Parts: sequence; structure tokens; C-alpha cells
Amino acid sequence: MAEIYLIDDDKLVNYLNREMIQSIAPQSQILTFESAPKALGSLRDKVDLGEFSFPQLIFLDINMPFMDGWEFLVQYAQFPASFRLKTKIFLLSSSIDKHDLDRASANPYVFNYLIKPLNDEQLEGIGLSV
Repeated sequence: MAEIYLIDDDKLVNYLNREMIQSIAPQSQILTFESAPKALGSLRDKVDLGEFSFPQLIFLDINMPFMDGWEFLVQYAQFPASFRLKTKIFLLSSSIDKHDLDRASANPYVFNYLIKPLNDEQLEGIGLSV
């Protein structure tokens, strides 16, 4: 059972993405966060409790108030490598700005850059399936 984090300040986007993922991979455990700091808090709790299992997938919005996706990645890099080892982060954005795409491809923690909204093809392309 895959654990998946959806991090987006838009409740509707989180809802739609959750429904899409559950239709493809109903056994997945999906946690939604409307802010990057809340998601980081959940990850810190895992470290504090000694749970060596970060989520397998993180779908991270770039543009959020208070802390954007880029700032999340800076904080994420501070977690021990043993925790980050099996997590794939997918930036999820409506932006097709070349600067964002280049910045994402240069970040060692970003596995891929996906355009919103999530769809069947994207999820199957990353290995999510029934």
C-alpha cells in the first residue's frame, strides 16, 4: 500500500487529485495538506517517532502562500537521507514557465514536473495502477 502526500493550498485540487489517485490505486493511503508547513510537520513527526517510512510519492504544488513548493524542497533536503531514500516528489503546477521547468529539473529531489490536473496517463506513467 503506497502512502501518498498531496500538498496544495486549493481544497478542490486536493479533492480531485485524491479521487483520481483512488480510482487508479484504491489501496493507496492518501494524506492531503493545504500548506507546506503542515506537510513538513507530518514528516518531522515521522522522524521524531523513528518511522523510517516517508511517503512513497509527494505531489507538491509550486505556488502556495506562506511557503511555496521551492521553500518546501529546501526544508525537505534537511531530513536524513535514510528517510528521503524511497520518496519521489512530483511538482504539480499549472505553470508551463521554462524557468520553473528548468528549476525543477535542476533540483535533485524532484522526480518529475507534472501539469495540473492529474490524469490517468500521468499516474500510470509513474507506476500507479490497480
